Amino acid sequence: MKSLWLVCIAILLNLPAHAQDSAGGIGLSLDLGASIIVDDTETAVLPALRFGLTSKTRSQTFIFDIAAQENALENIRSDIRYTREVANSQLSLSAYAHKTDAVPFHFDETGLPDILNLSTDSNRLESFGGTGKLYLGLDGPVGLELMADHLARRQGGQNNTDRLKVEVNGILRHPRLGEARLSFDVQKFSSIGDLQRDRMQRGLTIQLRHPVNSRTDVTVSIGQRRIETRDFGSDTHSSGLEGTFNITSDLAIGQIYADARIQHFAEGQRTDFKFGITREQENRGLSVWVGATHLQNGSTDLIAGLSLARRWDVSELSADVQRLATTSVDTNDTRITTQLSLNYHRALRGHDQIDLNIGYTQTEATLTRAGQSSAQVQAVYTLGLKRDWAMKAGLRSRRLNSDRSARNHSNMVFLTFQRSFQGRY
Repeated sequence: MKSLWLVCIAILLNLPAHAQDSAGGIGLSLDLGASIIVDDTETAVLPALRFGLTSKTRSQTFIFDIAAQENALENIRSDIRYTREVANSQLSLSAYAHKTDAVPFHFDETGLPDILNLSTDSNRLESFGGTGKLYLGLDGPVGLELMADHLARRQGGQNNTDRLKVEVNGILRHPRLGEARLSFDVQKFSSIGDLQRDRMQRGLTIQLRHPVNSRTDVTVSIGQRRIETRDFGSDTHSSGLEGTFNITSDLAIGQIYADARIQHFAEGQRTDFKFGITREQENRGLSVWVGATHLQNGSTDLIAGLSLARRWDVSELSADVQRLATTSVDTNDTRITTQLSLNYHRALRGHDQIDLNIGYTQTEATLTRAGQSSAQVQAVYTLGLKRDWAMKAGLRSRRLNSDRSARNHSNMVFLTFQRSFQGRY
């Protein structure tokens, strides 16, 4: 591990600095950081390293990213992404692998150290997965979409889960009549551990979109879904109908829309309705929606959302609050979640900047899952040392509470040096 550190430091110091060519090229980045993490049981000083490679041409992009803690075999993350666009088609592939011990740690998507798994479990967590998407006939009268997504988690050798979704869409387009779409999807969930369950969903849906006029579109769909579940050797089957309706109309500086969704199964009926409006101007944005969800158990909950954004010459501010109803693919439970976030960014002289992020999430309990709340506060100062050098310093505090008397908190102070190189070969 020490030899790896020496090699990376040598690369960091000796990379030449060139501007990126407009036609594309190869970009390299290397981050060296250290963090002090304080949690419920211990304080840890964690050096970390991140290396990134990006290759771009006019038709394709390749991204490779790997990050590791000093003990690289215990905490490591790697990501690979590839996209290609040719004429009337597009291909997108991605894969990742994460491995973390009882002190989860890695660099997040912004290049900053992050806690990967803030949870009440202290066992080793391994997760890996991949996504593939192929779009054919993007602009033609006939189109085809193929999508697959897989996620696997291994925790402590006992709690193992696998999720797989495959979807196929056939599309017919007409310039005046609109679009017709036939969709088939399969979703599979398997769990071994605290929750022993195998769950399979199959769905077939027909969707029609018609432009009423130059500003208004109407979309309707109807489909059938079958669910097969095995819990501890007990098999259950359920099937039902799903229907949706959407109308969207463009305004002078935004949109107004209404959504309705009905799911009818033998266990009951769920109905969702939402009405919203969005407004966009050069330096500000507003989105407001309100609705209701009626669940299979007969209860009705209010759902709503409000998003604000404001931009000035050297700063940006955004705020978002939402109350959502989401259904889990593994347990079929519907959970009510409240989310709040506040983000502030300000550019200073040169390449310096300040970022502040505040977030809070609360999820209500169900028959099979405990309620949970989490909060995070993060402040980051970025010092642009040179055109290709940067230093980031900041602090982050996270809290997680569960109805089952489980609590976890973590405080972090970090310092990261970044070196970026972009050029054409």
